[in-house]
Amino acid sequence: MEKYYCDDPDDLYEQPRKRSLLGILTSIVLIAGGAFFVQTTLAANVTINSNQSKEFGQGIAQTPACSGNTSLTLTPVSTFVNASGGGGYYFNSATVSGIPDTCFGVDFTINAFGSTSNSPLALFNSTSTSAVIYNSSGTFLVGAGSAGMSISSSTRSFTISFTSPVALTANIAKFTIQSGPHSPTCAIDAVCALGDIGPGGGTIFYVSQTAFTETGAPCASSCHYLEGRVAVGPSAQWSINYATTQIGAAAQGTAIGTGYANTTAIITQNGAYNAVTNNYAAGAAKSYTGGGKTDWFMPSKMELAELVTYESGLSVPDPTYGPSVFYNSSSEFDATHVWGELMYSTGYPVSGVGKTDNNHFISVRAL
Repeated sequence: MEKYYCDDPDDLYEQPRKRSLLGILTSIVLIAGGAFFVQTTLAANVTINSNQSKEFGQGIAQTPACSGNTSLTLTPVSTFVNASGGGGYYFNSATVSGIPDTCFGVDFTINAFGSTSNSPLALFNSTSTSAVIYNSSGTFLVGAGSAGMSISSSTRSFTISFTSPVALTANIAKFTIQSGPHSPTCAIDAVCALGDIGPGGGTIFYVSQTAFTETGAPCASSCHYLEGRVAVGPSAQWSINYATTQIGAAAQGTAIGTGYANTTAIITQNGAYNAVTNNYAAGAAKSYTGGGKTDWFMPSKMELAELVTYESGLSVPDPTYGPSVFYNSSSEFDATHVWGELMYSTGYPVSGVGKTDNNHFISVRAL
């Protein structure tokens, strides 16, 4: 196991009273006002020294980073936030450019410090002190614990922006940046826990340590999670033109792993979904593309039951899905009825739900 080290924060150089960032950053990456040097271990910290200063909005590249003579430049940007009694300039974004391929696969963690404490300053979300960026083979993604930070990825560069910046530029005297092994996340790596935000931007509501099969879904026989769209489900009829015509076994799966196939069978019977002329639940659920994903579907009876169970088990129920709202599943019961369940209930799915009932539905996906 590799050992990691960081520079002694006592050696960090303090910023003058003017609103500037100082100096050359050692060990990792270049910053405006300095250079970061990435060592071969990709585990060092970056500090500002006293060689020179740079104002916010300026960038400089001076020394090799990662390997050879490759240089990276980081340019921090401040914004004025108005407030009662005055307002002030806050560190709200930064751009790093010139990142070489030798930095693939690492997490960069950026922190800022004041002049009198070794504790990092909060940068965003009131209390978040670390901005984590994952370099996925040249595509830069928001890393673990960095919700509230957005990222724009370009070739060999990225720009991070804080939705709610909280670090006054006048209080920033020094930065550290460390690079280390990537910490898997649900949104990026599909390593999830209940309640995580999934790759599609939804909530992970079901976790299975043993892989299950979601027939037709991309995860096939290697699925471990179900993710639900985060929104009060729209409402629509289960079927428009075939409300008394039974599909049969192809749409009557009730177990976990059958929702995708049910949805496919319903769409096959009802035809292409159209929000105006052919607005039915399964077609609408499948048409959802949250997170850029196209594998959403309408859950089966027991998949819906897992969402209800998850919601009912929360100490403070998530209002996202609507209190006491009835949801249809994709599981057909007979020619005119389907399975459905009341959200936030402690009961069980019921089968006497008419196909023409205008109930709510939800989009889910397996991963």
